[in-house]
Amino acid sequence: MLEALAGFRDGLTGPTADATERMRHTVLNATRHSPARYRPVSRRLLLGSATALALAGLAGGVALVPRTGARPPATGTAIGTSVGPDDGPTVLLELAAQHSATTGDLRVAPGQFIYRRTESNGLHAFLGGPWGAQTVRLRERSWEESWLDPQGMFPVRTRGEEGADARPLTPADRKIAESAGLLGQPPHRYDRPDEEYPARRKELAVKGPGLERPTPAYLGSLPTEPDRLLAVLRSAAAEKSRTDSPRLSAGMPTDLVAFELVVELFRDAGPILPAQLRTALYRAIALLPDLRRAPGQVDLGGRTGISVTYPVLEKGHYEIMLDARTCQFIGVRDGAATAEETWTVVTATGVVDAPGRAP
Repeated sequence: MLEALAGFRDGLTGPTADATERMRHTVLNATRHSPARYRPVSRRLLLGSATALALAGLAGGVALVPRTGARPPATGTAIGTSVGPDDGPTVLLELAAQHSATTGDLRVAPGQFIYRRTESNGLHAFLGGPWGAQTVRLRERSWEESWLDPQGMFPVRTRGEEGADARPLTPADRKIAESAGLLGQPPHRYDRPDEEYPARRKELAVKGPGLERPTPAYLGSLPTEPDRLLAVLRSAAAEKSRTDSPRLSAGMPTDLVAFELVVELFRDAGPILPAQLRTALYRAIALLPDLRRAPGQVDLGGRTGISVTYPVLEKGHYEIMLDARTCQFIGVRDGAATAEETWTVVTATGVVDAPGRAP
């Protein structure tokens, strides 16, 4: 089977996109000065858009907390074969598609919410303070719980912790951080409603659902034939490049933007993706000519991942991280092998009756 898949990959044709400078996506949060902690301007992982989205998401196959009407949890076992070190992205995505085809659909009753917990490791920049005007860059771990409205998959409430295990990026950052007392601080915890939720609901009502504002009904209307689905993705990517952030996306290959749209669907709408669509998405992006598999494996907060990526710079690229055993989506990594590497993985999901409740 693997030889046949490899032959299929070799037979793909299509134009090779030119290498372009990838967009650096940064979420700028207002710096809050308090006696306990200087809140950072955080470099959050954000794919394909200059608009802030949720930190992370998930795709089908992530185990769900059992409850009435919920999707059966994935078995967590590989399907029929193990992943070889030389298997290319087409093989990996086909294994992921086959596994997705064996899972059921999550059913969410009216009035219920999606619960999601993520863990992240990223770069935070502290802009000024008592130490002066210098920027201090610290790598920090964080976790977050989100309660999402399935109509649009917008966060309604978030709760989490940031700033754990702070480590300076460079010796210069360490010198400033030590003199400013930024190291050894207790992590910052928060629990708050999402202030943008009402505006996002209004946007959904005005513009209707789409790939970036998905609803269960909208996702159920998308084609599940890989060729047709890829055409939809490419059309949406071209429109996004024209209207969403034309300056930032100028010169970016349409296939890169399409790849990012799929990453965002897996990340932000994974729990409500129908099994057939999930399967088709894996097979659709497998048709993109410039996909690569990053070498080796990586530990992402205790999860062993392998990477499928669309390279955009020699030393930096976005990666869809797949479980090393099941090839199911577990998270996203950005800037691999650079000082600015960032990753986020999903650790738990479920369905709840109200924001703030755990499954």
